[in-house]
Amino acid sequence: PLAIYCRQSLARYMAEDCKSLFAITKAGLAFYADFFAMPYPFSKYDQLFVPEFNEGAMENVGAVTFTEHYVFREAKTRAEHLSRADTVLHEMAHMYFGDLVTMQWWNGLWLNESFATYMAALCTARATEHGDDAWVQFCSGMKAWAYREDQLPTTHPIEPESVEDTEATFANFDGVTYGKGASVLKQLVAVLGMDAFREGMRLYMSRFAYKNTTLADFLTALQERAPDGADLSAWSSEWLTRAGLNSLRADYDIEGDTVTRFAIAQEAV
Repeated sequence: PLAIYCRQSLARYMAEDCKSLFAITKAGLAFYADFFAMPYPFSKYDQLFVPEFNEGAMENVGAVTFTEHYVFREAKTRAEHLSRADTVLHEMAHMYFGDLVTMQWWNGLWLNESFATYMAALCTARATEHGDDAWVQFCSGMKAWAYREDQLPTTHPIEPESVEDTEATFANFDGVTYGKGASVLKQLVAVLGMDAFREGMRLYMSRFAYKNTTLADFLTALQERAPDGADLSAWSSEWLTRAGLNSLRADYDIEGDTVTRFAIAQEAV
């Protein structure tokens, strides 16, 4: 069963707003069940809009809490509706990435957050009225956030070598784990093809349901469904375990007032 809860004082707004929220919820549940070849794994799905909630939203098994900001009290722009749909579908993706299959330790945080971020954008694009606007928002929001944070002294690999304790991991809830990780997954799909990626994810979900996983578990499942010649260990080394972003520079020769050679050189940090 599906349910939405809010304070009584917001009930008059939710009475109308719930139509959109239920439509997004039903579309998301159907999309994820098909994509992973696995029906929603829990007995209920509640969405609670609560006061004084400092985060945007938080997933729990069968129950997601949201800030009341997401209860629309007046007409909103299409961009605001898109942002809310993305948040609803991000938390729903955590029912699979995080609740059904959980990373073994905090260095694998991206196995929760990067995947939920990527899958939410994919689901929003394919299963809601927003279409490709979801990818426009993804690039202008998540990917741009990743570019900014990956240039800071505090940057880190998507999959750090180690995380000392639970307290230390809070520093990694950032643009690298969310934005860069999701962007790298989008890149991986472009290389492998959506069909191979989807089959790898289906294997990953079925093999590790109600278990804890590591990066190696993810790579093994995906490698088993990847096209011949795909080297996921090299991809992982280049994109998941190194911090920083690639840079572009002009490489050219000049003779007199003529440019005789010009090329764009790409360099990794």
